[in-house]
Amino acid sequence: MAKQASSEQEAFVSLYRRYRPGRFSELRGQEHIAQALKASVAADRVGHAYLFSGPRGTGKTTTARILAKVLNCEAPAEGEPCGVCSSCVEIVRGNSFDVTEIDAASHNGVDAMREMISSASMATPGRWRVYILDEVHMLSAGAEAAFLKTLEEPPPHVVFVLATTDPEKVKATIRSRTQHFEFRLLGSDVLAGLLDEVAAKADLGLSTEAIHDAVRRGHGSARDALSALDQIAATGGLVEERPEPLAVLSAVAERDTAALLIALASLHDAGWSPSQVAAALADNLRQAFLSAMAPSLCELPEADRAPLIALQQLLGNARLVRAMEVVGQAMIEMKNAPDQRSVLEVALVRVTHPELDDSPASLLERIERLERSPRAAAATPSASPERSMPSPAVALEPQSPEVVAAKPTVGALRRQAGASPAAAKPVAEAEAASEPVLTQATEASVEPSVAPEKPSQISAAPSPLPLPADLEEMNHLWRTEVIDNLPPRPRTLFQDAKMTGFKPGAVRFAAPNDAHRRNAEASRADVEEALSALFGQAFSVVITYKPPAAQPAAPASAPEPMEEEYVGESRIVSDAEAGDLVTNRILDAFPGASSVES
Repeated sequence: MAKQASSEQEAFVSLYRRYRPGRFSELRGQEHIAQALKASVAADRVGHAYLFSGPRGTGKTTTARILAKVLNCEAPAEGEPCGVCSSCVEIVRGNSFDVTEIDAASHNGVDAMREMISSASMATPGRWRVYILDEVHMLSAGAEAAFLKTLEEPPPHVVFVLATTDPEKVKATIRSRTQHFEFRLLGSDVLAGLLDEVAAKADLGLSTEAIHDAVRRGHGSARDALSALDQIAATGGLVEERPEPLAVLSAVAERDTAALLIALASLHDAGWSPSQVAAALADNLRQAFLSAMAPSLCELPEADRAPLIALQQLLGNARLVRAMEVVGQAMIEMKNAPDQRSVLEVALVRVTHPELDDSPASLLERIERLERSPRAAAATPSASPERSMPSPAVALEPQSPEVVAAKPTVGALRRQAGASPAAAKPVAEAEAASEPVLTQATEASVEPSVAPEKPSQISAAPSPLPLPADLEEMNHLWRTEVIDNLPPRPRTLFQDAKMTGFKPGAVRFAAPNDAHRRNAEASRADVEEALSALFGQAFSVVITYKPPAAQPAAPASAPEPMEEEYVGESRIVSDAEAGDLVTNRILDAFPGASSVES
C-alpha cells in the first residue's frame, strides 16, 4: 500500500513540467526566435554559441532543450525534432550523454569551468554535444576568463547555449562570441490561450474567472501562470482573494481624508499588509488609466471596468497620473521604511490634499483647481464682442485745415496762462473746437451700455504741432518737448549746444568747440527725426562753431547761410568757457567735489 502511494506521489508532475513545449512550433510568444532557429538548423548553419536572455519563465531553457533535440534527432523535419527517436526521448528524460546542463549559480568557480572544458573535447554518442549553462551571469571573473578561449573556438562538435535573466551582467567579451536572442514576456491573450489549452488537456474543469486569475498572477511568465493554475486547481478553483481598494480610491477622488484613513484601517484589520494594499492600488489605478486611454489594453473583464471608468471620470487624467506616481514612489520608500503603513497613509493624504505637497505636479493641480472653481469663473470678466472690438461705426470726424490753423501754439498757451478769464475765453473755444466729435450716424449706432459718456473719451493719435512764431517760442518747445525725449547720446551733446537760428524746416545750433560740433554731427539724424515727428514736416539741423579769433570769409564748401528768417544772434563760446562748462557739469554730478588747480 505504501509502495502504491509512493508511485502515485512520484507520478504527479507540475503543469509547467508536464506540458513543456517539445517543438519550436509549440513555443508561445517567442515566434521570432523559433523561426530563426528552425531556419538555421534546416540550412545547416548552426552557430557554436547562443545567448538566450529574458525574464523568468519565458522559455529560455525549454528552447535550449529543443535545439539540443533537433541537433541530435535521427529524423529531423524542416528544423523540427521528431520527438520519438531514442535521442529525443533520452533528452526529454534527462538521460542523454549529448546534453549537459550546468547551473552557473552553483558551479561558478574556475574548477567547474576547467572540468567542462576538459569534457568538451571528448567524443559523444550523437552528432553534437550541447552544453546548457543556466544563469551564466553568476559566473565568477576567473571562471569567465577560463571559459572565454573555449567559447571562442570550441571543438567542432560542441554547441554552447547560455541562458540568463540579466544580460547586462554578462561580460561584453562573452556576448560578442555568441548569437544573442532576447525572449519577451507573454501577452495576456497569449497566456490565457496557453492556460485554456493546458486546463483542457489536464481536464481541470476550471472557470473562466479562475483562468483569468492565473493569468493575472503570472505577470507575463508562462511558468508562473502555470504554477498559479496548479494552485487554483488544488484548491478546487478558488480564486485568490485580493484587497478591494475601491473604497480607498473613492475617498481619494472625493478628497475625504477621514474616509480614506478609515478604508485603509479596515484593510489593515482584514490582514492585508501595506505593501499588498499599495500593489492593489497601483494595479487598479493602472487599469483605470488604461480603461480611459486605451480600453483594448485593459486586462479586466467588461463587468469589472465600470467602477474604474467612473473613478477615472471623477479623478481626471491629471490627478490619476499623479496618484499613480505617488503610489509608485511610496512602494519604493516602503521597502526600507520601519513603518510601511505610515508611508502609505502620508502618500495618499498628499494625493487627497495637494496643498500638503510642494511638488510641481501638486502645484499644477492646485492651479488648475483654482481656475476651475466657480469663484474664479465669476471673477473673470466675460469678453463680449462689443467691449473687445471697437464698433466700425465709431469714427472721428476729420478736422478741417481752418480748425488746425486756429489751434493756438504751446508757447501762446503758456503766455496766456496768467491772463484774465476774458482773455482765456478764445483759448477755451479753440480747445473745444480741436476735440474729436462723433458723427450723427455714430451716435445712433453706439449701444447705450458701451457708449462713452462724452466724445472726448475716445483717444486719438496726437496731431502735429504748428510751427512756432519766433526763435524764442522754438527754443521753448525745444527745451520742453524735444530734448528730454531724445536718446541719451544726442540729449547729452545738444544740451550744451545753443539754438541760434530758426526758419520753417530748419534750425541752427552753435557748438562750444569744434570737437563738440563733430560729435553732435554724428547724432544730427536723431534730432531731425524728433523735430520732424513733432511738427509733421521735414526738418534739417545745422551745427556751427566759430573760433574766438576773427575768421575769414566762409569757403565755398561751407554750409549755405540761413536766410533773413533767422531771428537772434549767435553767441560764440570760447575754449575757456567750454572747459569751465564741462567742469561745472562734473561738479554738479558729484556733490561735495571741488576743483583743484594743477
